[in-house]
Amino acid sequence: MRQHWLSTEPSPRVFNFTASDATADLASRTGKLLHCHALVSPQHFPAWLSDPGANWTSEALTEALTRHVRTVVGYYRGRCRAWDVVSGALNEEGEYRPNVLYEVLGEEYIVVAFRVAGKWIRGRGCIMRIGD
Repeated sequence: MRQHWLSTEPSPRVFNFTASDATADLASRTGKLLHCHALVSPQHFPAWLSDPGANWTSEALTEALTRHVRTVVGYYRGRCRAWDVVSGALNEEGEYRPNVLYEVLGEEYIVVAFRVAGKWIRGRGCIMRIGD
């Protein structure tokens, strides 16, 4: 099930879970657990996040990242067997993919995403992954 930032937070602080709720509801009705994908994926950032004119500070961007991960994971808490917390951080050459989070926060954005997700994921055995 896809929970890309572009779909789940298309505007700052405006969350929309309609598209992924259909899959989550089907899984609930049939007793299945979900593999949820992907909280932070540079290829799927909304325009407001990656706008070059936004002039993000590290504090403001960390707050936006924290809010996003906390809200999405909190909404699906207990329904996902696994989370792809970060996806697409590296390009085909194994280098960091240019994106606003990397440009402002460096590699720390991955640490922040995992730290926040880990605090909000409920249930033993829930897997947190990085995918590329």
